[in-house]
Amino acid sequence: MIKYKKTPSVAAASTGYSDIYQFSRMFKRHTGYGPREYIRRNAAQT
Repeated sequence: MIKYKKTPSVAAASTGYSDIYQFSRMFKRHTGYGPREYIRRNAAQT
């Protein structure tokens, strides 16, 4: 998401999720952070 400057809703759609809430839950389960929190924490690293 960060590298390609995608919003969570665009990232969800491009990965096959039609439900942004389901995408957010799975993203948090995988990374430990919700999509917006992940972007906020990692934006300085790119």
